[in-house]
Amino acid sequence: MARLAQRMCAAVKPYVHLSRMDKPIGTYLLLVPTIWGYAATAPYADATVSSELVSAAVTVSAMAPASASSGAAASEMIMMPSTPCICDIPSPVSVPGSSTATTSVLDLCIACVETTPLTHPVWTTTAALCVGAFVMRGAGCTLNDIWDRRLDAKVERTASRPLASGAVSLHAALTWFSAQVATAGAVVLPALPPVSALLAAASLPLVVLYPLMKRVTSFPQAVLGATFNWGVLVGGSIGAIQSGAISANPNALLGPTSLMWSPVEWTKEALHLVAEPAASIPLLFASVPSFLYPLYVSGIFYTLYYDTIYAHQDRRDDESVGIKSTARWSADRGLEQPFLMASLAGFNLCAGLAGLEMDASAVYYSGLAASTAYGYTLAARLGPRCDNGAECGRAFRKSVGVALLLLAGITGDRLAKCVREKQTLKDRS
Repeated sequence: MARLAQRMCAAVKPYVHLSRMDKPIGTYLLLVPTIWGYAATAPYADATVSSELVSAAVTVSAMAPASASSGAAASEMIMMPSTPCICDIPSPVSVPGSSTATTSVLDLCIACVETTPLTHPVWTTTAALCVGAFVMRGAGCTLNDIWDRRLDAKVERTASRPLASGAVSLHAALTWFSAQVATAGAVVLPALPPVSALLAAASLPLVVLYPLMKRVTSFPQAVLGATFNWGVLVGGSIGAIQSGAISANPNALLGPTSLMWSPVEWTKEALHLVAEPAASIPLLFASVPSFLYPLYVSGIFYTLYYDTIYAHQDRRDDESVGIKSTARWSADRGLEQPFLMASLAGFNLCAGLAGLEMDASAVYYSGLAASTAYGYTLAARLGPRCDNGAECGRAFRKSVGVALLLLAGITGDRLAKCVREKQTLKDRS
């Protein structure tokens, strides 16, 4: 048995390396922006959706049964009961301003989280998003190595990768890639509302396109940013649906929570969406609250920041084999650090615009300020030329802290607002 276990481990190990399961930083960088979008819109009383949703609702209402008037269908699209908010204050918890003992907003937030059942859509959806990030990051790494297998063999840091070294054949890698995509499609997508699932699937062209961009443009990191931060839109769509900002009416092709869909219903509605692209495509993007679009762009700037740091490790090898990157582009112009600082400035500006549009509190801006300051600190330590590969590697791994600090600001802002609104309602009653 011990020998069999060793042989199994030896057989599996190349695929673990091919999917970078031993290097989870990429999964974190894919997951955290997705949680940005979801945390900003998850079951919450004042979730709002872009104004385009109204016109999309009217369009889709035409698909409803003839017995329902288009006006009623459109009304159902917008005015539906929401999923219970994670911040529903339990009765034993005292409320600030009441006749009982005063409790801080932080205490109330903690109490809200602690008393929320594990079956609440917030937790089950977060679990699905974690699994999706893990599987799709592995699939993306596998596809990247398929495209780059000859180039990787010429770069010192990547020559030992399974495809470049010959540990895994091209046929086996393609099979493994297909298995990962199939797993995401069979396990993760059905756990999401159909509209959000199709919005997630719409990112596949970007996944395929990115590895090719490093051959044709000096800014492949921008395409990577558009790909890695697509989850901001997907997470926002899921949260908007679950919070009741979008209809629970099956005739409108949407659902309030993924928990309410049977496999048959989910498949039926997904096929309905695919069969009506003229109506469903606008609906996919109208399901995303408008303030998440600048947040999505801020994520692209964030990716420019951390992946440029990552690319500085290989920029000399990349030059010798013809791989293009923002690291090479900025180094050729002596702008290594200014480029990183400018990327962080873009991240800060766009995230700030998102905060203005969603009427964020000081909690959000505190998180944004902390994340930006942390990013600047990491970049400053690299020196003006960013020519220490080991230091760039460490900074890259630490760069997830930028995203986590912003997530803390988003989550804290939403929880504090939700608690205050519940408190106001209790005081009025």
